Amino acid sequence: ARFLLAQHRRSTDRGVELPLSHRDTAGLLGMVEESLSRQITALERLGVLRRRGRRLMIEDAARLEDLAGE
Repeated sequence: ARFLLAQHRRSTDRGVELPLSHRDTAGLLGMVEESLSRQITALERLGVLRRRGRRLMIEDAARLEDLAGE
């Protein structure tokens, strides 16, 4: 959640473009691809975001902040 929040704050719109491949993003965050996919799916189910290819649309920034502990 913190990574997505940081990316969201740098963005000029609601979308977050993942700059790296799924594997590289997972590695950067210290997790395996499957764990990253599960985390994104969980955030999707909570209504925090939705996927559009490599772009993640932040639907509830306040909830994302809460989940990130900020």
